[in-house]
Amino acid sequence: MARRPSIRREWRSIGAVLPKLGPGAYCVLFELDRDMTIRTGRLGRVDYQSGVYAYVGSAMKGISSRMPHHVRPPVRPHWHIDYVRPKGRPVAIVAAESDTRVECPIARYLADAFDVAKGFGASDCSCSGHLFRGQDASLLLDAVVDAVRSVGRQPNVTLSEWAPLRSE
Repeated sequence: MARRPSIRREWRSIGAVLPKLGPGAYCVLFELDRDMTIRTGRLGRVDYQSGVYAYVGSAMKGISSRMPHHVRPPVRPHWHIDYVRPKGRPVAIVAAESDTRVECPIARYLADAFDVAKGFGASDCSCSGHLFRGQDASLLLDAVVDAVRSVGRQPNVTLSEWAPLRSE
């Protein structure tokens, strides 16, 4: 049986195929294959259950300029996601180009159906959090796509080569 490439290589691989995109919002989907406790900036030590996660972020200076930050190992963690994302394997990145901020409406849409990591990525807004957990990658990806469409934007989906979406 062939070994999977390293997590770092998998993130670089998905980064290599991302399209050039302007300002807007994005969702980084990744999978944690086991339960973990991770020090997450000012949130402190946080317990993360295994499963698939979607992080909703904003990139008003350009999605293409923000994505390299998410697909390489962080030199010094800056955002909450910088502490967790390197521990997981990439599933997909969904981008929504927009001249207006749409990350909070997308996050509120997802909060209705998925577990929310309280306060994660939401220190500058009134959302309960911007990190969502599910058990099925296909269902979470479909919900992210629906959330992007709900704010009147066309989702741009880039799938990871290593992680075929599956229903369990």
